[in-house]
Amino acid sequence: MIRFIAALITICSLFTAFCGRSFAISEEKFFSYKRFFLNQDIAGSFPDDGKVQKDLNKFAATFMRGLSEGSADQPGKARKSFLQARKIWPEYFCTDFVIALTYEDEEKYSIAAQYYKSYLDKLKAFYNGKYRMFGALIVSFTSGKIDSYDSSFALIKTHLARFGIDIGKVKAPFTIPEFLMPFIFIFFLVVIYITYRSWLAPTIRNRRRIKNPPEGFWVCPKCITINPTLSIECAHCGRKRK
Repeated sequence: MIRFIAALITICSLFTAFCGRSFAISEEKFFSYKRFFLNQDIAGSFPDDGKVQKDLNKFAATFMRGLSEGSADQPGKARKSFLQARKIWPEYFCTDFVIALTYEDEEKYSIAAQYYKSYLDKLKAFYNGKYRMFGALIVSFTSGKIDSYDSSFALIKTHLARFGIDIGKVKAPFTIPEFLMPFIFIFFLVVIYITYRSWLAPTIRNRRRIKNPPEGFWVCPKCITINPTLSIECAHCGRKRK
């Protein structure tokens, strides 16, 4: 009986060790650039006869360049490529994941967590059917099976907990949609114009008046009233002439 219990304990110990090892290996593969290489039969195969096709080919080339740079321990260069790819096709959530890897390579775990959160948010939106226009395209671009949301969340949560980060309290990085950029640019131009007309231009004009008053007069610097030279104080506000 004792031998049986000892054998059972040994088997349980071996099983626990094996499970722990399997989880570690799966986690190592999960947080890796290599698993995100695009489907070569699709990536870069679109004819350059339209803007969408050109953008997809540009995205594929930029994303693959980033993967090569990340695999070669060049996180800074890789991140630059990934951010360009993300700008071209923001719905492709795998880009957010590999951007997080570049920050993690530089031990910037809090920023990495934001992009992991963005990846999870987009992955959830994908499974909720919010990417109907791009869903099939995302599947065709991905070389392997798309991660399930629950397993991805569990792995990322466990991974970030080692650095004292709770993924549930992390917010994804804020990005301005590209189609809004022209409107934002116009808004800033309007603000600059209004500021110039309402404050800057009058200020410049008043300073010129104060420095160059009409002959025989002086200009009050407080209320910009023109006063005769003989008067020692402003007729409007009562300020004394200096």
